[in-house]
Amino acid sequence: MNNDIQNATGKGDTRRYVATGLPNIQRLQRHEGDTEGLLFFLVKRKGKRIRRALKTSVLAEAEKRVKILRDLIRGEKWTALAGAKERGGFVTLPKLFETYLAAATIKVKKRNVKALQHVLRVAGKNPEGSSEQLTAVLVWQFNRAMLARAGEDMRRQGKAGISANSHMRQARSIFAAPIMPAYNGLTLPDIVPFMKAAKAAAPRVQYVEPPAGVMRTIAARYLELKAKDPGAYAWFLLGAFVGLRNTEVCAAEWSWIEEDGDGDHWLRLATRPHWRSKTSRSRDVKIPGAILAELHAIRGVTVDGIVADRRYLVPGGHKTERTNRALRRLNQWLRACGLDAAVFDKGFYELRKFFGNTKAWSTGDLYHTARVMGNSPQVVEQYYSSDRGRAPIAIEIPKVSTYVIRKATRAMAAEAAAPALEGAV
Repeated sequence: MNNDIQNATGKGDTRRYVATGLPNIQRLQRHEGDTEGLLFFLVKRKGKRIRRALKTSVLAEAEKRVKILRDLIRGEKWTALAGAKERGGFVTLPKLFETYLAAATIKVKKRNVKALQHVLRVAGKNPEGSSEQLTAVLVWQFNRAMLARAGEDMRRQGKAGISANSHMRQARSIFAAPIMPAYNGLTLPDIVPFMKAAKAAAPRVQYVEPPAGVMRTIAARYLELKAKDPGAYAWFLLGAFVGLRNTEVCAAEWSWIEEDGDGDHWLRLATRPHWRSKTSRSRDVKIPGAILAELHAIRGVTVDGIVADRRYLVPGGHKTERTNRALRRLNQWLRACGLDAAVFDKGFYELRKFFGNTKAWSTGDLYHTARVMGNSPQVVEQYYSSDRGRAPIAIEIPKVSTYVIRKATRAMAAEAAAPALEGAV
């Protein structure tokens, strides 16, 4: 029998595998001269010939997938690719998710499940199907789809790559070492290829500050938020002058503020029973006296007829108001000031970037800026500081008298001491 042409399904069947001229790639022909049949990967492994469907009829696409398969074979990771008959017994993804949610104790476990479901959907897979879909090819298909969504714009491709890698990190955390014993009763495929597949390669994204005219408009108008929208005003202050992440703004409480020996106030960002810090290390962020006084001035204000919860730095009668709604209104205000959503799509996050860029410029110390931001110096240099060598447009801190600041700090001290006195009585 010709080595290039082999019967596919037995005697009397006209279908056959035909060499394509590329190593290890064959095409399944349904009739003579068929050039659109599906392509297959053929390899001889330990004396056994194994064929793997590449699920495409385009040679260029098949060649890319074969590169991944070859790398996995060289790394002795063939279990996930062999197509063995026992594959039908692999656990379904819903059962895997159910087991993970029952065993995991971290607060973000539901987010991790949603991340893996997102990866599967974007890659064209079935989140309700078998766990055999968790392969290196899945990672490659997901990364390719995410970058394709960004189009030809290099900046968008860079952001898409960051987003793809973030989703993949969350998805892979379902198979973190501490949780793996919970899967002992389940039949899982070899997940090593899925865990070790290369991350999305995207263009480097260097921080670019918003146009000077937009920043000047924001600087001139932000004080109007204090009377019109106290919640959005608090978000603005904590982003532009304290440099907090959005999750930190949502959770920050007045009880987290501590005073040092010099009379300066610091916001202590550390994992607590009801809140988990993004980084393993806690950090203290200095709150300027004027910002502290401004935040105290709107503490407990009435929003939409509801008295704000005095525990939180952002005023609001309930969690949705002080988080999602206030953030959405601030983003709308930033757009009205001219911040282009097509270029600066994260709104509030541009304020944190402004804070990092200003801090890096004024101090010239990336390490110090990184400690304040809760990032590495490399991340600060790339995502939070401009490489254009220009001084950032300044946003002046609110002008508050020393008397008002002292009055606010005394009021804070009295409010903090009140519960302790009540407990003593």
